[in-house]
Amino acid sequence: MSEEWAIAKIEIDGMALDEIEVPRGSRIYVPFGDVLLDAGNHALRVTITNDLNIYLEGDRNLYVECVKLI
Repeated sequence: MSEEWAIAKIEIDGMALDEIEVPRGSRIYVPFGDVLLDAGNHALRVTITNDLNIYLEGDRNLYVECVKLI
């Protein structure tokens, strides 16, 4: 199990858009062209769904450097 890559779950306003496997040291681009948002504040959430932290077996993490909305 410890050899699996991190899986990132992407949500906007509590609605799941996608889950993406992120290989170690990779940059990913996730274009969502069909997302229309009303004016106002919104919440973007990126979480790791398969976190792992077992002593002497492995530690799996997800680092989000930036998020761009265009």
